[in-house]
Amino acid sequence: MFFIDIGDRRNFDPQINDLDNVYLYNIDDLKSVAEENLQSRSSEAEKAEEMVRVEAETFVRWMESLEQVPTITALRQRFEEIRRKEIEKSLGRNLKDLSEAQRAALEDMTTAMINKLLHIPISQLKRNSGDEDKDSSLYVAALKKLFDLEEK
Repeated sequence: MFFIDIGDRRNFDPQINDLDNVYLYNIDDLKSVAEENLQSRSSEAEKAEEMVRVEAETFVRWMESLEQVPTITALRQRFEEIRRKEIEKSLGRNLKDLSEAQRAALEDMTTAMINKLLHIPISQLKRNSGDEDKDSSLYVAALKKLFDLEEK
């Protein structure tokens, strides 16, 4: 049984707490419970604010990385264009007698070469996005200049 004494002057004898299965709470008890709850909520609010801060930073880094997507796409397209032209040139000249299986193997091999050549530069570009010590826009600008990826 619970008794709650909310009077300014106590209406219940404090010895009621000595009885089995009987609990007496007064205004002071309720006030301390409310303060404990307030501290607990405050602590949880701080944890929530930290979670929001971390996620916001992650989101900002992701947004900054979007600048790189068109450059990566243009770089891959440039390499693929070169690969395709060289394959066509070779197949039109000294490799014109290749079977379909050999042509497919040549396509696979040159595609794998392009992927391996581009893997490190693209990985570095992605790794440096959002790094405060390294300006990823410099990497993007360098790639655009080096491989003539500027939009015309």
